[in-house]
Amino acid sequence: MVAQRTAECSRRWGWSVFFLAATLAILPGAAFAQTLIDSPFLTSYDGWTNTYDYSFAPQQGSYPSWGVLLEKGTLMENSDGIAVRGGTYDAGVENNGAYKPYMMVNSATTSSTYTLTGTYSSWDDDGLGIIFGYQDNDNYFRLGLRRQATGAYGFNQGLHVSKVVNGVITPFLAGPSTSFVNLMNDTPFSLEVNVDGGQFEVYAWRPEGGRKPSTPQISGFDADLATMGAGQYGTMSWGNKYYSDAGAYRAWGVQLHSMTVDNGSNGTIDKNHAFDSLPVTWRKLSMTNSLNLQETHLVQQGNFQLDFTQGVIQDNTNGYEWATSATPNTDFIGPAVVVNTPGAENIGNMEMKVRIECEDNEGPGLLVRVQDDKTFYRINFATEATGSSVSRARQGLSIQKCLDNGEGVAPTWTQLFYETTPQFLYKGGAGTSVPFDVIVRVVNNGTTSTTIQVEVPDPDGLSDPYMYTATDYSNPLLTGTVGFTNWGGAPLSATPVLYPAGVLWSGFGGDPNAPLVVAYSLGEAAGGVPVPEPGTVAMLLGAAAALVMVRRRRMIVLLLAAWCFAVPMAGATEAATLVGSPFITGYDGWTDPYTGTLWVGDSLPMWGVLVSNNALCEVSNGSQTNGGTYDGGSAGDSQYKPWLLVNTNYTTPSKYTLTGTLSATDDDGLGLVFGYQDSNNYFRIGMRSQTNANHGFATGISLDKVVNGVITQVAYPDSVNFSYLTDNTPFQLKVEVDGTICKVTGPSLLGGIPTTYFNGSIGELATMGQGHYGMMSWLSRFDTGDATKRPFGAQLHSLAVDNNSDGSIDKNHTFENVSPLPWRELYMTNAAGVQNALEYDKGNFRIELTKQGIVDDTNPYVNATTTAPNADFLGAAIVIDDAATLSLSDYQMQVRMECGDDEGPGLLVRVQDDNTFYRINFTAEATGTGEARPPQGMSIQKCDGRAGGNPVWTELFRETSDPFIYTNHTAHGETFPFDVKVSVTNNPADTAATIRVEVIDDPEELATSHVWEVVDSVDPILTGTVGLTNWAAGNLGFGRSIGVRWSGYGGDVSAPLVVEATAIAKIPGDANGDGNVDDADAKALALNWGGTGGWAQGDFNYDNTIDARDAAILAANFGYVSPVLGGQEATAVPEPGSLALLVTVAATLIAMRRRA
Repeated sequence: MVAQRTAECSRRWGWSVFFLAATLAILPGAAFAQTLIDSPFLTSYDGWTNTYDYSFAPQQGSYPSWGVLLEKGTLMENSDGIAVRGGTYDAGVENNGAYKPYMMVNSATTSSTYTLTGTYSSWDDDGLGIIFGYQDNDNYFRLGLRRQATGAYGFNQGLHVSKVVNGVITPFLAGPSTSFVNLMNDTPFSLEVNVDGGQFEVYAWRPEGGRKPSTPQISGFDADLATMGAGQYGTMSWGNKYYSDAGAYRAWGVQLHSMTVDNGSNGTIDKNHAFDSLPVTWRKLSMTNSLNLQETHLVQQGNFQLDFTQGVIQDNTNGYEWATSATPNTDFIGPAVVVNTPGAENIGNMEMKVRIECEDNEGPGLLVRVQDDKTFYRINFATEATGSSVSRARQGLSIQKCLDNGEGVAPTWTQLFYETTPQFLYKGGAGTSVPFDVIVRVVNNGTTSTTIQVEVPDPDGLSDPYMYTATDYSNPLLTGTVGFTNWGGAPLSATPVLYPAGVLWSGFGGDPNAPLVVAYSLGEAAGGVPVPEPGTVAMLLGAAAALVMVRRRRMIVLLLAAWCFAVPMAGATEAATLVGSPFITGYDGWTDPYTGTLWVGDSLPMWGVLVSNNALCEVSNGSQTNGGTYDGGSAGDSQYKPWLLVNTNYTTPSKYTLTGTLSATDDDGLGLVFGYQDSNNYFRIGMRSQTNANHGFATGISLDKVVNGVITQVAYPDSVNFSYLTDNTPFQLKVEVDGTICKVTGPSLLGGIPTTYFNGSIGELATMGQGHYGMMSWLSRFDTGDATKRPFGAQLHSLAVDNNSDGSIDKNHTFENVSPLPWRELYMTNAAGVQNALEYDKGNFRIELTKQGIVDDTNPYVNATTTAPNADFLGAAIVIDDAATLSLSDYQMQVRMECGDDEGPGLLVRVQDDNTFYRINFTAEATGTGEARPPQGMSIQKCDGRAGGNPVWTELFRETSDPFIYTNHTAHGETFPFDVKVSVTNNPADTAATIRVEVIDDPEELATSHVWEVVDSVDPILTGTVGLTNWAAGNLGFGRSIGVRWSGYGGDVSAPLVVEATAIAKIPGDANGDGNVDDADAKALALNWGGTGGWAQGDFNYDNTIDARDAAILAANFGYVSPVLGGQEATAVPEPGSLALLVTVAATLIAMRRRA
């Protein structure tokens, strides 16, 4: 009997443990994909900063190309670039040392006595070296080394020390030395500089087989070093890439392997800078074709580098070998790198997500299931037509398999898939390439086949994703790592570009933190078997267990309770979109060509389309340098550089007419651009109301040409003062071009009589007449001090293009349909019945065309009244203007925000009209003792005007301690984003509305979320649309400070703005939705026992019956008290999966105790 009871108890314990483990395994939390390979991209590294001023184009080569060489873990620069002021490249003298290098500087600072030792190698014979005593780009010392004879170049041969003080370069502090020069075959060597006050010593040697010299090659004293010696340090590069095109050199330029810092020069290393501590480990992969041959040219074997200043990986070597006739269009090979992190080779079912960009018409590719250098799948993209060639990659998307056949034997290459009629062709081109996102899913079907599914979302967002599927049934690859590959992708731009890259890889959706590879087990892979959702698994398990244990009632209740928690949450991570993304990545080819970082006035260019009137506007109150007395010009001499927005989708013929309708709220410059070739070659018609004073932009109407960067007035400006330029009255400008003849008419008010300003020949039109066109703005915002005017700056309402000037409009550019969503302005009213009376305070919300956001920077505000202290402060706002959204009830609004000011950013939810809504406000500035401003941190206000008269304002929530303070800006104006989710849900009886706010403070660092909840149970607002609001955030003039910017949640421009709130859990057992599980809920369940009903009646498992199953759920959570009563800050509400686990554990223990 004892043995029988023991066996029975063991069986019962075994079942209990089994079902407890099973429940733990299938909880809804399992729906989140596990990260297998994290993001390989970085936007910063150990304080290293690229100091280049991008407002100046390089004298030679491309802009700096600093990055960590993935193959070696060294800091590399290989742009072949030279900054201006470099020997004869910029009016220097042979061997004069007057050069400007590219520099990468570390933020750490030395003492006044120190030793810097850098280990370098190079594949070029041009300049490199150590930077020390760095204060800024105009004040530092440098130790330079160059193998090549100086010739007509400014960088001296051999070793030399020079200084830069207040921008003046003084070379040869101690004379150059040719006693040491570097080799050009990647042989490491060391450079060292010892500093003690104003004394310095320089050493150079090869650490492999050599030793540090006993005496310095250069030494000396400099008074400026005594004051500048204690500074930052770094490395420099000048003209480096590779020595020749013969193929015998790697395109690695100059490399810094490590740099050590010995403060005090006492032999103790205080800092050892290395570059091999990356988030993902990589190795080179060398492909082999069907003839068992590999790439033989060193220069084409890849230079994959991680640019940690821009968050991209790039390769620009144009590496390729043609496909062979043995496997036509299949075994083409190029350089590649693969993830070499331990365990990556064992990855099975997976999803790889990445963004790709390529200038060239062939090149970008991905590798999956990589087992070794001869075993992998490759996904390749090419836009160049295949034609009849068997040697190149197929046009479009293709998938190849490479399978190893053993040592010394050529691998087998197989074409698994290619497009017979290519659907997706990425957009390349010199300086015009467009990134595209790629998702690759690889799923095994047992061990018999592997399915590869490639998804390419439409870059323009205008159509469904491109989907491709291939299944490998012959010896499929079941595990492996991933990688990047380039076949023939090379830079195309003849002029300097930001990235001298053939192919760029970056974070999926533009998010540098997005994981590269996640486990893939949900959904249904093409050709595979669907995997049940977790809730379904729980239900099946519960049903099976109930059948097996039909007499064990307590266990049935246990299993059904767990099932009840799992089922409602199944698939909740895929919440339906209610309002799509309002943000865009571009519009109809309109492009901002400015890539520099310098400006005069307030800010860099701020182009956008106004929500108020659908006009293209520019409101920065800034311009480029070289603008009148801002940069050495004189009154009305036209020596100014405006901001430009050019349409690059369309090119005019040699005969055409442009008619632009414009307006302005400022008296500064605006106008039209035509014959645009690039920023240094175009024509412009300018308009300005302000008198010349001492500015370069002429008063009245003017016509200029810009040829090779030289600005010339074509016609003397007509200085008539057009006063209507400042009152937003629309006017027209027209330009007619026919060969070299140009006629300019205007300005004229709409319906007015046009006047001819210029009609004559311009010789350069013969070569520049056929070009792009657009708009310009110069110091435009609003008439200073006039708060009766909207700060709309320079505006373009429409631009009509008549090719051939035959009276037919070939293209009419308007901006009504820029935003994917309809918006309207909302005008708040405070408790005293007052609205924003000043036009300036009504906002200038605009859809950014080039920066993927919505912005307002007008500093709009009316202080809170004493009737509703710290609550009824008023700002500018816009809301979705769609009648259907007024009936939205339970939803989640999600958005990214950043603010350059210390007050301002906010969101509106449940908006019924201008006087009825909830507002979520964020303020960094301290509240103090005043009642006029918002509370510091996050706060929630309710404005209720449903009763008529003045609205009633109520403060629903404020933080009382340790408030969340967003980071607004640095001294240079950079703003820091934070992600916000606002969920609003009604209880089942519609007697209360819960507002939950979640903030991720630093999305780049994935900082811990802040979560707050508040319940409005006094006549809650049950439905309504959403909006954006700004209280008192203005443009602070730091160049990049933008008031408030709203953009896609998580940095994803395509993320929907509003989704269903299905992922928000109701508290199990809380029938009345008050956040607590107590007697009131038990009474509701008892009153409806045995009947039918919904959640409010006690149906917690959604089976439309109130019974013991629901009682078990209520009992398991009885006594739960919401931490948000009384408007206090909430702690996190337990997730449904956690509650399910608790119920299962508790019920299991009860069942086991009673049975035992």
